[in-house]
Amino acid sequence: MLKDLRDLPQDATIEADLCIIGAGAAGITLARRLRGQGHRVLLLESGGFEYSAQAQDLYKGRLTGLPYIPLDTARLRYFGGATMHWEGMCVPLMPLDFDRRSAVPDSGWPISYDDVARYYGEAQEVCQLGPLRYDLSDWLDPEARLPDLSRVQSRVFQFGPPTRFGAVYRQELVNAEDVTILLHANVTEIMVDDGGEVVSGLRLATLDGTTATARAGRYVLACGGIENPRLLLSSDQVHTAGIGNSHDTVGRYFMEHFETWPVNIAMTTPKEKVQPYFGFNVEGLYLKPCMVLEPKVQEELGVANGGATLDSVAYHEDVTGFVALRRLLNGVRKGDLDEALETLPLILADLDDVAEGTWRKLNGQRYRPLAGDGHAVSVKIYGEQVPNPDSRVMLGDDRDVLGMRRPVLDWRLTDLDRHTAVTSARVIGEGLAGEGAGRARMAEWVEDEGWPDSLEGGMHHIGTTRMSANPRHGVVDGDCRVHGMRNLYIAGSSVFPTCGYANPTLTIVAMALRLADHLSMRMAAVMPDVQGGKE
Repeated sequence: MLKDLRDLPQDATIEADLCIIGAGAAGITLARRLRGQGHRVLLLESGGFEYSAQAQDLYKGRLTGLPYIPLDTARLRYFGGATMHWEGMCVPLMPLDFDRRSAVPDSGWPISYDDVARYYGEAQEVCQLGPLRYDLSDWLDPEARLPDLSRVQSRVFQFGPPTRFGAVYRQELVNAEDVTILLHANVTEIMVDDGGEVVSGLRLATLDGTTATARAGRYVLACGGIENPRLLLSSDQVHTAGIGNSHDTVGRYFMEHFETWPVNIAMTTPKEKVQPYFGFNVEGLYLKPCMVLEPKVQEELGVANGGATLDSVAYHEDVTGFVALRRLLNGVRKGDLDEALETLPLILADLDDVAEGTWRKLNGQRYRPLAGDGHAVSVKIYGEQVPNPDSRVMLGDDRDVLGMRRPVLDWRLTDLDRHTAVTSARVIGEGLAGEGAGRARMAEWVEDEGWPDSLEGGMHHIGTTRMSANPRHGVVDGDCRVHGMRNLYIAGSSVFPTCGYANPTLTIVAMALRLADHLSMRMAAVMPDVQGGKE
């Protein structure tokens, strides 16, 4: 069933058994899973079925900390959410991501890997992917010979069509008699009863001034890692610090998958030796292989999880070690010490090439930086950002057209994040070099402090309403229910305590399926809804 809040009478009240706030991957998955079960489901969407600059403006916020993509660019505010510009890239979390790891502060989930993994098969279907197979060896011809990296696992990312949830599943939900999609319905406040433990309703508003109230027995907040904490912090009429924020955890532990290029490999054999790592199609599915340090190696080296992919890049002789040495000597001869000093990092980063070029020069042979086909391989790291309470989402002083305070994102990385990126790349690069694929050369920024200008985020907003067994350490419990609240749940990657290296969408869908089953069981149980009593 489809409705538009702009067409309803002023100050109308809409009632349901379950109200889902947000129609992205999590919200749409929840609604689809619960349809046909006899529950009245209300699915609220801030925008419409098409992009609107006015609705998109509500996502604007301020950035502090590390440079980051503008918040109104990182998400889409219409039916389908971020899946409407998603590349379809998927991989499940690994078992170790759920474990307490000595090197990773605040790691460990209150639920097990198996609790989520049993939903991955269904999540594959929802995301229109192939079989639940993510080891590279499952997809390659047995005769394929790849470098044997003993300290590394070779996995794959699967790419879906990509699946635009707002387009693929729209009609199914519009036709569902027990699901109501309410478009242009912006939640401006989550109302709480005087006791502070029960959500009593939601204040809704359109951009043109229509207001309404939504009431339900249970509510699920599924607006993403920026808007979820923004709504909780903004709803401060009863809980002055915001809902679920008794211990100042709402908005903290913002995590991203940081992307950087710490190492290149100058190939000394034809690039066919690693060709499968550049990506390939099989069974109508595009696969991009990735390499991950073995769990025991991560523990040994004191790093978090990080996936590495390979890309073929043009090779430039002027960045090789021996050529840099010649530039240094020329600079010394000319008395140009500045030019000479600029070459030192290049020399130190590529000593193997210095040795090879010097040997050839002394033996009267032509300098050949490459014995192969003139290509290099760039190693890209998808790093797991470790939980950091100082990396956070807050409320600023600026307000949007609905009168709500805009968010402020303070993205911060730690020395451990940098150690993860550099160490993972070094192990993988040296492993490939040791297998005869080429010479590993670390990027110049690795020898300095801080991060390179090329640092990027994956537009993955994770961890700001994290799951925890103890209310002091997070916002929701193992069932995704907000600590201290009887009928408020949160869906999406904002509940992840850690993020691994995996793109979050597949796990968002799996977790939404799990939450839907929990809610279905609760609503089917013989007990009054909290709107009229206690659970």
